[in-house]
Amino acid sequence: MIQRAVHLLLLIGLSSAISSEFILINEVKSWTEAQAFCKEFHVDLPTVQMDKDRLEIQKASSAVNSVKAWVGLYGGICEWRWSYDNEDLQFSVWAPTEDPSSTTQSACAVIGNTGFWYAKDCTQTKPFFCYNGDQFGSKFNFIIFKMSWRDAQSFCRKRYIDLASISDVNDNTAVLHVITSIFKEDEAWIGLSKNQWLWSDQSSVSWPSLGWASGEPNNGGGDETCGYAFQNGLLGDRDCEQLLPFFCFKRVKAQVVRLAVKSSALLDESAMKLAIEKKMRMILSNLETDPAFSITWRAQTDGKTFQPLENDAPNTTTVCKQEPDSPIGDPPAFQDV
Repeated sequence: MIQRAVHLLLLIGLSSAISSEFILINEVKSWTEAQAFCKEFHVDLPTVQMDKDRLEIQKASSAVNSVKAWVGLYGGICEWRWSYDNEDLQFSVWAPTEDPSSTTQSACAVIGNTGFWYAKDCTQTKPFFCYNGDQFGSKFNFIIFKMSWRDAQSFCRKRYIDLASISDVNDNTAVLHVITSIFKEDEAWIGLSKNQWLWSDQSSVSWPSLGWASGEPNNGGGDETCGYAFQNGLLGDRDCEQLLPFFCFKRVKAQVVRLAVKSSALLDESAMKLAIEKKMRMILSNLETDPAFSITWRAQTDGKTFQPLENDAPNTTTVCKQEPDSPIGDPPAFQDV
């Protein structure tokens, strides 16, 4: 009896991703409904901020004459808002040189060592203040570890309540004292931002890479905080409750299967491949998988697919043990405010 091993590569949408593509769902839904549909039946609403993403949009919509369809962009706010509870800006101490009314780009606010606030690129890394909700006798926590505004927001929401909201002169004076008298920092993030667009799949937003259509984003309806794409891949903003078709992002997956075939005679490789492919197609056709799968054979180093094994050869399959992640300590936090 001769055992022969074969490596079979199945592209069936069941394992780790190797490529991606967008599809157009020509069924109108609100942005939230579209997001739920994509997450249930595919992966998510797509991220569209690079040339290759815009090309995917063009490919997915090539069968229609024109389209405006939801993508994964959401949360654009053309007014300054506090991160905590999405509160409106009531109190402010903008520097005389600042123009907080500009809506041409995403921006986040810092407090400088003069006590004035400045609009900054949200991707810059700076220390920041977290809101602690008056727990343990302190309202704010100063984090000296430098992060982008978005990462700082995530940090504060996970370990405290949110990034700091400054509601009056007393708050501003207390925060200013920390960065000037205690840590002598030039500036630090506070929880104020505008036009803070996000992607549904949590990809980082690169404002310069967003391909907005002419005149967009314009918040034309007064509450246009969700993003859609034209057929050319350029973006616009619209009320999230409007009904539009939508794009979904899905992954093409790959799974490697190793088989041992027993035979009392030498095998014809071509015939064996055809037999196995036929059987696998029968199995896959009965599963709830993406029908657009393909089967590819993996050759060994000698160019052959089948390799003979000795009779009663022991199973030498090795299972790799995953090492635990190395713990990373939290950056220091101080409750001096």
